[in-house]
Amino acid sequence: MIILLVVGLFVLAAGTFAGILESDILIVVCSVAGGLILVSLWKIWNVLQKIHYRLLGIALTDSQLNTIVKHSGKYVVESDLFDVYPDSNTLYPLVMLDGELYIRARLFRDYVEQEEHRYRFSLPGREPVQMKFSDRYVPGAALFGHGDQVFVSVSRLGLTPVFYKDRIQLE
Repeated sequence: MIILLVVGLFVLAAGTFAGILESDILIVVCSVAGGLILVSLWKIWNVLQKIHYRLLGIALTDSQLNTIVKHSGKYVVESDLFDVYPDSNTLYPLVMLDGELYIRARLFRDYVEQEEHRYRFSLPGREPVQMKFSDRYVPGAALFGHGDQVFVSVSRLGLTPVFYKDRIQLE
């Protein structure tokens, strides 16, 4: 469908150029309108394709996940339940995927044990939670890797985030 974009940009540029050369405002208006319609159709196609993939449960691509992580809010994390690693001034991305909030597992470094692909989170005053590591995000994953980072589902740890301006309190 990249053809829509290419043709749309060509119609926009060539039609506008031809209209200016001929001093015909109708050619300029038609080429701008036609070009923008084709470019808009290309954009709509891309959005619909992403929605279709999400409805089918197809995993996000690495570039899609990179974009989501990059544009996710970054917060200082605090908690009365456990000590935040390395300190309470570190910014952590809070990523929303399929209605589930994920945060870097590094935050819980002092409370996690790893054995092969199993992680065990032992937060103070709570029952330990075991999770299987997935090397990429799939819908419903409790724990997954992305690049050199590991993300864990906040709700699967039994935690609830309370949002403040630039920080969150995990309870």
